[in-house]
Amino acid sequence: MKFGKIRIENKNLIFTKRMRTNSLPCEEIVFADRDTQIRRDDGESQEEAAVFVMTKQNKKYRFPMKDKEANRFMEYIRTEFPLILTERPYKNPVSLQSLPNTRDLGGIANQEGRVIFPGKLLRSGELYHVSRMDQKYLTENCRLKTVIDLRTPGEIRRKPDTQMEGVTYIENPVVDEMTAEITHETGLLNFIDSIDRDPEEYWKKFYRELVLDPYSVNKYAEFLDYLAEQKEGAVLWHSSLGKDRAGVATALLLWVLQVPEETILEDFTNTSKFLEGEMEYMLRLCDLNSEKQKKRENGITACYQAKREYLEEVFRTIEKSYGSMEIFLRKKLYVSPKMAEALQKKYLI
Repeated sequence: MKFGKIRIENKNLIFTKRMRTNSLPCEEIVFADRDTQIRRDDGESQEEAAVFVMTKQNKKYRFPMKDKEANRFMEYIRTEFPLILTERPYKNPVSLQSLPNTRDLGGIANQEGRVIFPGKLLRSGELYHVSRMDQKYLTENCRLKTVIDLRTPGEIRRKPDTQMEGVTYIENPVVDEMTAEITHETGLLNFIDSIDRDPEEYWKKFYRELVLDPYSVNKYAEFLDYLAEQKEGAVLWHSSLGKDRAGVATALLLWVLQVPEETILEDFTNTSKFLEGEMEYMLRLCDLNSEKQKKRENGITACYQAKREYLEEVFRTIEKSYGSMEIFLRKKLYVSPKMAEALQKKYLI
């Protein structure tokens, strides 16, 4: 098949560069997309079509061609090579109707300039009553194969994950049943009413316990083990809102992948904007005539916002209690240099 000045023969992309014919195996391509570029001729700007591809070795190629040929190339790739991703990655929310806080970590860059493989690592809130359209998107577009549920058995009974064909479900609760009651919607206001301290201070303590409690620490170690054992397709992990337990899980993984601390904090705080709708809904449930209104408003805001200080509290606690993140990962989460290298090889390009 010929597309402009390139062609695909025997599952190889053939192109000429510097007067030399090159053959790129299509199995080496991890991402392809239609691209455009503004070209200026005689003072006039014109839009030039092209296709862009990226390989497992992070090599990038751009092939100018006519608009019609570019569209035909993308259609051919999607049909003949479904494992090649054809959507722009970069830590964007996954386009879902029923799951507002589901995000692909693909495209996040680490300290060496390598990026997370798009379509491999998804973080989310609960998968309760997922629409059929969203199920199709997750299983077909994202090629979801594994779901790691960080909630407790009680939470799972109340709001079980929607079962999707071809997906393996793993229960890995990172806190005990009593602690997790705070995430149960119908009890949230009662929980807030019962707090006898500033809600932000409560949550900072909650985050500290996630990396101090031996049970929680062991569960985070298991979480990383599951990611290391993942064979193919995407893996998605989630808690109730996808903020606290899932947020810390994501932060620990990103640290193993050598992502800068500031980028980890940015990903964590991005959760707030994806939960804005949920937070506004809960605020509307407050009794406007109640004497507890202000306390409830502050409590709900603290529950639904992923504040930078919360994750910074985790980092400070690890530094103070274990000496450094590197020691914590090695001695408490059992991430050996070999395992870290394996995770980086599996999820970075």
